[in-house]
Amino acid sequence: MPLFKDEISKDIKQMENEMEKVFRHLSTFRNYFFPSPLHKPWHPYTDVYETQKDLVIKVELAGVKKEDIKIFNEEDRLIIHGIRRETCPEGKIAYRQMEINYGPFEAIIQLITPIDEKKPISATISNGILEVKLPKAKEGKIHHIKIFIE
Repeated sequence: MPLFKDEISKDIKQMENEMEKVFRHLSTFRNYFFPSPLHKPWHPYTDVYETQKDLVIKVELAGVKKEDIKIFNEEDRLIIHGIRRETCPEGKIAYRQMEINYGPFEAIIQLITPIDEKKPISATISNGILEVKLPKAKEGKIHHIKIFIE
């Protein structure tokens, strides 16, 4: 057992590194970025509502490029994740105020309405709002859905 503060700090850092390796290894089993437990993703504001024909999901993602967003489902959940990259110029010295979340984000939406996978699914991003429209089915089970952002 370590007796000195430096040795304890070293042991904790080593444990953090080992845990991060485990999480990175686990991420190879999934199709998306799985951040380390030390860098939890932020959760964007999300609206979910139904129309007569569609389940509509709107996600506030100002400043996120469409190529930095991935959308897919796992069982009965739709997962939207990606990254908002910091755009500050090189050589910044210090923030005076920081309220915008940067880094990885994730939104998980429980799909309680069956989705008609035979009809087109749309995903568009405009003015910082991602909108995903999933056509509703009268009944059925949700299978694998492929979604590409237009």
